[in-house]
Amino acid sequence: MHFAGFAPAFTLSLCDSEYARKQPVPIASVVSVHIKKKMKRLLILLFITVLTESLFATFPFGRVIIKNDTLFAYNDLFKKLEKHDSLNFYIEKQILEFRQKDNPEGYLTEEVEESIPFSTWKIEGKKIYLTNISQYSNKSYDIDLKKLFNGKELQGKVFADWLTDSIIISKGKIIVEGWSPVRNFEKELILKNGIVIKQKNYKNYFLRKSNFEVNEKFIYKNIHWESLPDIGNKFIQASIGINPNRNGELNKIDEGSFVMIDSQIITDKENPFLKEAIRIAELVPEWNVIIRRDKILTLSMTINFHKQMKQKYAR
Repeated sequence: MHFAGFAPAFTLSLCDSEYARKQPVPIASVVSVHIKKKMKRLLILLFITVLTESLFATFPFGRVIIKNDTLFAYNDLFKKLEKHDSLNFYIEKQILEFRQKDNPEGYLTEEVEESIPFSTWKIEGKKIYLTNISQYSNKSYDIDLKKLFNGKELQGKVFADWLTDSIIISKGKIIVEGWSPVRNFEKELILKNGIVIKQKNYKNYFLRKSNFEVNEKFIYKNIHWESLPDIGNKFIQASIGINPNRNGELNKIDEGSFVMIDSQIITDKENPFLKEAIRIAELVPEWNVIIRRDKILTLSMTINFHKQMKQKYAR
């Protein structure tokens, strides 16, 4: 079951921080000890408070160049690669070597920004090639593709014959923010052994924009805190999938809805926290309706059950 595939229900509203849910895992996580500590503190802050999802919201994991057109990819194009794990290790090792060369004395303790790998791909004819992997932190480092692929690199590119998959690439205006933002144009590529065998273009758009504002006060003032078990110091977060109809009315609650209590994911709809979050979602009279790839997009509402919110809003 896939738990993090919902789009935020109210773009840039206070109620739906997709960043506060589990982040997608890029091809490598080359992050210093200081970065991990900083991100941990930031995540705790995001769990306690309800923020917008503009933080790190629109950073793509790669780009695909088709002729003179550049489109963004937010999915991991390396996931089907047989040497995926060793690829992660090699990138991490090479970045560490770059940083050691730049700062021999303090490369292990230096404060650097969050690092996210960024890959560049190019379609020539019907074949897709990997042309570059960079690691962005304070500086930009280019990974040696020839070493990474044991000499397979040819004239600055690697034929991505491991790609037998459907991938989505996008460009244009962002209409829904998030870790995988929705842009107004998407192209689906069907690949077999690195060769494009089919492609289809989609136009994404708002069919209907809600006039109802779901904000922190609406959510937490409507929670029946007195009927819930003791929260204590637990991290409790519910993520509710919303399937609206074309008129913006709630059609159904998505089966992928869940509540996370500390590190445990619970999908049982009778769980008191998940049940309460669903009840709150059902109070919303009107939802955004977004058409993505010719279908109504599943939205999300994220609710953090925290004693700080209880103290602030419990009646």
